[in-house]
Amino acid sequence: MARHALFRFATFSYLAFALVGSGRAVAAEVTFRLLGEGLELAQVRLPIASTDGDSTATVVRVDPARRPLELFAAGAQGLRNLDARQWAAAEELAVVTNAAMFELADSRTPTGYARVGEVTLNPKWKPSYKAALVFGPDDPSLPAAAMLDADCDDVQARAARYRVVVQGLRMVDCAGRNTWAKSPKRWSAALVAVDRQGRVLFIHCRSPYTMHSLIEQLLALPLGITRAMYLEGGPEASLFVSENDHLLERIGSYETGFNENDANARFWPVPNVLGVRR
Repeated sequence: MARHALFRFATFSYLAFALVGSGRAVAAEVTFRLLGEGLELAQVRLPIASTDGDSTATVVRVDPARRPLELFAAGAQGLRNLDARQWAAAEELAVVTNAAMFELADSRTPTGYARVGEVTLNPKWKPSYKAALVFGPDDPSLPAAAMLDADCDDVQARAARYRVVVQGLRMVDCAGRNTWAKSPKRWSAALVAVDRQGRVLFIHCRSPYTMHSLIEQLLALPLGITRAMYLEGGPEASLFVSENDHLLERIGSYETGFNENDANARFWPVPNVLGVRR
């Protein structure tokens, strides 16, 4: 699934004690490799072992002021749906991940509000989606990227100041709280978060967890997550990284009630992706 090579990149390590489960302290180290300007990568062993896979979360940390984010949409661009590797090749991207869940009716339209410049991919704001990722501000004094929260921000007014807007299910609110209801269902997942320094974190976990448990574990790690939003799950959850000589592919698989195995070994085509240029 994932290919790794040895590189001489700068690394940044953080050691903390994560409280999980019954409150037992578990040593949790996060080491970031510097892949290129404004782009870092960490592979983090989660404190709680999953029933499948390596129980590892892959975290790509992006400084959006130095490495601007972009959104690509097959429908708007007149393309067929592409998988993460194909999107990277077509758009010369260093990082590719899912942009949002999409409507099954056309396998194109994001399930929440989404816009790229003057092109609106979905004009309807979904009340149950409390988060929105925005980037490409119309004023350089604004953050290069931000995650808006319906309980703390005038989302639509602030989103109007940005070129790209993607609405999604909130996972961590503006108070830093886990907002995902407990459920026994579990799956591979891709999500996006922001940290205390305004950096964007693309996170992928192939090993299946309930989303409530996954968020609890991520919040306990020294990642500095302040807000987070769900992107996609199951076999369609994708993360592709190709920067300098580093190549990594993280592919989703397990999903309760749909694909209850760890056997998927290929990226699935998706209509909309977030990307960072090489």
